[in-house]
Amino acid sequence: IAVGNFGVHISAQKEGFMFGGFRLYANAVGTDVVNIVLMEAKNIGSFNSASGATFDIDNNTSVNFPADAISLNGNSYSGNVNVTGTWIDPTAENMLDLNPGDLRGVRTDGDVVVLNSYGMIGIELKTDSGEELQISDGSEAELKFGIPSEILGQAPNTIPLWHFDESEGVWVEEGSATLEGNQYIGNVSHFSWWNTDFPNPLVEICIKLVDNSAHVDLEGLGIYVK
Repeated sequence: IAVGNFGVHISAQKEGFMFGGFRLYANAVGTDVVNIVLMEAKNIGSFNSASGATFDIDNNTSVNFPADAISLNGNSYSGNVNVTGTWIDPTAENMLDLNPGDLRGVRTDGDVVVLNSYGMIGIELKTDSGEELQISDGSEAELKFGIPSEILGQAPNTIPLWHFDESEGVWVEEGSATLEGNQYIGNVSHFSWWNTDFPNPLVEICIKLVDNSAHVDLEGLGIYVK
């Protein structure tokens, strides 16, 4: 396959696990090996769509569903809602492996940026028979992202929210979250992966390396710099 300047997203899906993937960047003809890590879709709980509910996900991180706010194939849904999901610790050593793509994002004005994450939440909603559910049009769920103490002092008061576009393999800016104590709190209108990130300019650097003995010329190395 041909890989463009912004790479190509390779995704993987398995029952019982969250959507995952890897963005491959390659500048030469050859073979590359990628490692995709899928996170377990933990059973968070279930609730009746008419009542709404609040669930803890992990480490001071939670989701709140309002009453009568669930849809099935675009139509209002009444019945049991099964919630699975997980949280990614932004300070974890393997955070980049757990990320469903990479830390490249697209702002509302189309600018491409590099993201500095303060935490990610993945949520999936399903019926008892396994059909995918979503938040109804005009409704929102509240997400609370627990911020690890190691980075709390660096957290801005307001931060953009980003959802992961699974078809394009990129984070897309949508809304914002507000810092309250040691949590970011924001509202979302649909579910996949959500991320609290500070955007940094994308800097592309082209480097030429020359070996004095073999005269090896390596060009076009793409480097992301924050």
